[in-house]
Amino acid sequence: MRNSLIVVLLLAIMNSLYSQSAWVKPKGELYSQLSFNDISNYTRVFNKNGNDFYPSRAITDRTIQWYTEYGLTNKITVLTSVPYKLIKTGKLVPESTYLITINKGTHYAFGNISAAMRYKLPSKKYAISTQLQVELPTSVYREFTGTRSGIGAYTIIPTIAFGKGKENLFFQFYTGVFLRTNNYSNGFKLYLEGGKRFFDQLWAIGFVDIVDSFEDGSIIAPIKNLETFLYLNNSEYVGFGIKIIEELNPKFGITAAFGGAFSAHLEAHKASINFGVYYKCLKTKEEF
Repeated sequence: MRNSLIVVLLLAIMNSLYSQSAWVKPKGELYSQLSFNDISNYTRVFNKNGNDFYPSRAITDRTIQWYTEYGLTNKITVLTSVPYKLIKTGKLVPESTYLITINKGTHYAFGNISAAMRYKLPSKKYAISTQLQVELPTSVYREFTGTRSGIGAYTIIPTIAFGKGKENLFFQFYTGVFLRTNNYSNGFKLYLEGGKRFFDQLWAIGFVDIVDSFEDGSIIAPIKNLETFLYLNNSEYVGFGIKIIEELNPKFGITAAFGGAFSAHLEAHKASINFGVYYKCLKTKEEF
C-alpha cells in the first residue's frame, strides 16, 4: 500500500518541480518519470483585472521533463527535475496588446533545472515532511522570437507538507514560499490534492494549486519578451486539475493529467495536458 501511495504522490506535472509530497522514499528506492506537457497554439493570456492580454503571435509551449527521486536514507529523499522546452511562435494575433516586432519561429532550450532534498519529520498520525528546493537559472531568452524558456533567476523554495493515506485513499497538502534573485518577485505557494484508487491499479486524483506573487520585484522584461508574455515576473494563478495513474505492474506505469485555472495573471489562458511514463526500482526483501 505504501509503495502505491508513493507512486501517486511523486507525479511531476507541468513545467516545474514546485510540488512536494508528504511521503519520503525508503532507502535505496528509485522513482523516475519522463513526461510531456503541452499548451498549444494559444492567443490569450490571463490578466488579473479581467481583461485578457494578447500575445503578438500564437504561442505553443511544450515541455519534455525528466523527473527522479531517490531514497538516500529512510528519512531523506533527493530529487532532480530536468525540463526541456519546445516553444513556437506562430500566426499573427490581430488583437495583440503590443506593437508586433517578434518573428515566427521555434525555440528549443532547457527550462529551470531543479534539485531538492526532502526530510521526514516525526509523526505517528500523519506523514509530515519538509523540503528545500533550488531552481537554477538555466533558461534561455531568444530575442528573435521574444521567447523565454523559464525564469532568469535562482529560486529557493522551502516547503512543509502533511499527508494522510489508506490503502485506496489519500489526501495531502503543502505550503511554502519561493525566494528569487535578480530582482524577481518572491511569492507564496499552496497545493492540495486527494486521490482514490479504483480497480486495484487505477488512481484518480484531483488537485488545487495556488501561486501568489508578493509583487516585490523590480526587474523589467525586454519589450520583445512582453509580446509573448512567457515567464514574466509576477505571474500567479489559482489552478485546478485531475491526474490519472495506471500501474501497469510493480515497476512501470503511465500517467495523464489535465490542468486549468480559476483565475491567473500572466499565464496562458488555455488548459494544459500532460502524459508520462514512469519506472520504479524497488528493493527486494533481502536487501532490508
